[in-house]
Amino acid sequence: MKKSAGLLIIQDNKILLAHPTSAPWKGSFSIPKGGVEDGENFIETALRETKEEVGLDIPFNMIDRNNEYVVEYKNKKGRVFKKVYYYIVKLTDNTIPNVIPNNQLQLDEVDWAGFLDLETAKEKIFWRFDDMLKLIKPNI
Repeated sequence: MKKSAGLLIIQDNKILLAHPTSAPWKGSFSIPKGGVEDGENFIETALRETKEEVGLDIPFNMIDRNNEYVVEYKNKKGRVFKKVYYYIVKLTDNTIPNVIPNNQLQLDEVDWAGFLDLETAKEKIFWRFDDMLKLIKPNI
C-alpha cells in the first residue's frame, strides 16, 4: 500500500491548496503532500514535501501533533490502496502571501499554490480531500 503525508495549512480561515501541473483546474487541487521515503516518519515527510512542492519551511513546533488525519484511497471493491496522513498547521501571523510565487514551486509537480477561501476550495479540491474542509473553522 502506498503511503504519503502532507500538511493542511490554514491562514486567515483559508486553506493552502496546490494545483498539480497539467491537471484540470477544477477538482484536482490538494494539500502539499508526497510519498514517505525510507527512514522518514509521516511528519518528516509532510514537512519535506511542503518545502519541496511549495517552498514553505514550516517549523516542526507549528504542527498540531495531537491529531493525525488519514484519507484512504479505495478501489471499487473497497480495498484501500493508498493512505495520505496529514496534520494541521494554523498560521496566525499572515506572513505567507495568498499566492505562492512561481519561483518557490516545484513546477514539474505544482504549477500554482495559494490560500483559498472555503467556497473556492470546495470547487477546486480533489473529492477525496473534501472532508479536510470541515476542519477549517472561522475565528470567533
